[in-house]
Amino acid sequence: MKEAIKEFRKYTDLYLNYGINIERKINHTFRVVSLCEEIAKSLNLPEEDIELAKLGGLLHDIGRFEQYKNYQTFKDSASIDHGLLGYNILTPSFIRKFNSNKENDALLRKVVLNHNKYSIDKDLTEKEKLICNIVRDADKIDILYLVLNSDILPLDNSTVSEEVYEEILNKKLVTKEKRHTQADNLVCNLAFIFDISFPKSLEIILKKDYLNKLITKYLATSNQDFKEKLLVIKDVLNKYLEGDY
Repeated sequence: MKEAIKEFRKYTDLYLNYGINIERKINHTFRVVSLCEEIAKSLNLPEEDIELAKLGGLLHDIGRFEQYKNYQTFKDSASIDHGLLGYNILTPSFIRKFNSNKENDALLRKVVLNHNKYSIDKDLTEKEKLICNIVRDADKIDILYLVLNSDILPLDNSTVSEEVYEEILNKKLVTKEKRHTQADNLVCNLAFIFDISFPKSLEIILKKDYLNKLITKYLATSNQDFKEKLLVIKDVLNKYLEGDY
């Protein structure tokens, strides 16, 4: 793993001149690696699989750097699917810089391809599914951290659309196609918990209190409709975290 991290830093150093957003993405990656390790250890996996999960976390956003270089955005809808881009970047020769075991090449590429999808491919093996879901959980947890620690969005003139609101009340992850407002984009991050795979991941979210803190951050809004919906969503999320599935 040390060599993989060394190679990752060498690769990302090439993009540092593109600014602070690249540094933030690098920092995000290393937090995801740590979360992958924590989740994998909670599952009592063999050390080989723990390292594989960490490597999946290290590579999950490898496509982000070329994405930002070429489009100056991390928004897939305005540029390119960064999971697919990362999958294509990880050619047999390039992935060897990070992974010495050729038998894991296909698994790692599938993890990168699937980490940002609404749902993972149905034809994955059990091991591919396991590592992929660890990385997906870790990524979602850190996205909640990032949203919580980002500047507050100006949402006084925005609200949660009825379609998105109903999806969350029904405890569903919301597709990008159903999001119509800035408020939709915010609360869809909260709905991540409905797609969390492992108890440890929910435990981390609960311990950090990300959901309540994030909702509280936006309750000062003058938009009464948005505020009322946030309070209902807060109740749904907390019941879910308490085991009301």
